[in-house]
Amino acid sequence: MLIVGKEHMIEVEVSQAVSGMQRLLEQVESGEEAILQRNGKSVVRLLPVVQGPTVRRQFGVDAGLVVLHDSFDAPLEEFEG
Repeated sequence: MLIVGKEHMIEVEVSQAVSGMQRLLEQVESGEEAILQRNGKSVVRLLPVVQGPTVRRQFGVDAGLVVLHDSFDAPLEEFEG
């Protein structure tokens, strides 16, 4: 595996990534970014998933922002038989 100049980035050939997948995943989970290459050409970028804080949604916070006209569910002219 080659660690390049950018902070926390790993470049690795796909064949090496397959044989060392467990180690590669551990490095990505710890915050590093990995670029998988095929024949020296970058093909895939692996990034860690960042979990945001769980926010409890408040019911009714958007009340009044959407207005439906009285004819919203009326049959469309093209489909009237």
